[in-house]
Amino acid sequence: MNDGSVFFVIFATFVALVFIVHFYIKWDNEEEKKIKRLNQLKKEEKERRESKKIAEEVRNDREEKEQKEAKRIAEQKLAQLKKYDKALTFSTYELAEVVIGVVALSNFDKLKEVASVLSDQMHVDEVIVEASKKLSSGYESAIKEITGTRCMDIDYSEKEVVAKLESLVDSCIAIGTGAIGKKIGHSAVSTGSSSSKGEIRNTKKWKE
Repeated sequence: MNDGSVFFVIFATFVALVFIVHFYIKWDNEEEKKIKRLNQLKKEEKERRESKKIAEEVRNDREEKEQKEAKRIAEQKLAQLKKYDKALTFSTYELAEVVIGVVALSNFDKLKEVASVLSDQMHVDEVIVEASKKLSSGYESAIKEITGTRCMDIDYSEKEVVAKLESLVDSCIAIGTGAIGKKIGHSAVSTGSSSSKGEIRNTKKWKE
């Protein structure tokens, strides 16, 4: 083999080695990039999971606090309503006292005159019931005055309180019909008659 052939072989080998080294370096760089990219994706996925976990913990914590607050408010309202209910609990005797006081302050001369010209007891009952119903605001004021001494901060806009107060006033109207009847010299009104059934609403305190 002459010098030229040897040189060519050496040169070709060198070129091949350079190419191989270059290819290996390029391949190694690509692999390194892939590994870095994969690690980056893993890191991002981990951060995303951690972020999601933190967000869920924050949401759960907030929901738990909201539930506790809602429960606290509900329990507080229930306790308040129980206090209202206790203040608005009247015996029949106490309601009769309310009626006596309100009726005593009223003038029934006109009612007595009207009743005297009515021959039908049903009509007499109707006008007496109507007279007692006209005293509703007086009954209500008297009841509120008493409950005010039992509980200072009753919220009369609460539907439970409204219903309870209406029931008490209805009871006073029923009791008042008898009191007014006696006041004007007539027999006790028959609250079970057909004339009053449609006018006096049944309540827990007043049943036919």
